[in-house]
Amino acid sequence: CVAPLQRSQKTGSHRLPKVILEMASLPRQHRLRKSLEITHTLDHGTKTVSREIVVFTLPSSTTSKLGIIVTRKIGGAVIRNKIKRRLRVAFRQCHQSMELPVDVVVIARADARGADPARLAQRLTASIAQATRRSPPRPTV
Repeated sequence: CVAPLQRSQKTGSHRLPKVILEMASLPRQHRLRKSLEITHTLDHGTKTVSREIVVFTLPSSTTSKLGIIVTRKIGGAVIRNKIKRRLRVAFRQCHQSMELPVDVVVIARADARGADPARLAQRLTASIAQATRRSPPRPTV
């Protein structure tokens, strides 16, 4: 299912096909990009803890957004990026079934390193569902 690496015409280096790069990223409107947005969600959001991840959710008035925190304590750059890719895919899958827009910040824990992608997706979906049941929607201004 995964396309092989393609060799660039100009530099001769390997790069992933555009289709795979689009699958691994989220559009800008679905990302928490500013540290102020992330700290606001961490300070005022609902916290849900599992072995692999800690999830903070805060009802949003616009669209659902995701912020991911994976510290160097978890592993090297390759492992951290792998965990982030898996969490983005999981968010994209559960994003389709969300009734209300929420801002989500996910903090990866050490057990996320060896976790199965399906297990991460299940934990993230369950955490978001649990948090949205607990917190009322934010009023639109």
